[in-house]
Amino acid sequence: GSSTYIRCIKSNRHKQPWTFDALSCEEQLRCTGVFEAVRVRKTRYQYRLLHSSFCHAYGALLPHAATDVHALCGGLCALLALQTSEWACGLSKVFLRSTLYCQLDQLCRLR
Repeated sequence: GSSTYIRCIKSNRHKQPWTFDALSCEEQLRCTGVFEAVRVRKTRYQYRLLHSSFCHAYGALLPHAATDVHALCGGLCALLALQTSEWACGLSKVFLRSTLYCQLDQLCRLR
């Protein structure tokens, strides 16, 4: 299974309603690693598409592989001579770097 973590950020140290202390919130976000997690996520794969969404969006580029996400990913990789660092196919999502996402989007529009 997958876990979901919820980080509670206190809006002020005195726990008073309708009071917001920006410095305190920033410190909590920094100490809990939220900023670092966002930075790492942005630098790796900026786009995450469910397998079904990926096939729906880009299946027209390779109709013979439109329903099989692994065949579609492999076919697009071969067609575009992609580096494996540009994308990854997970258990439920396809992960794309922004350059590849823009490239695929442009191909779909030209089609």
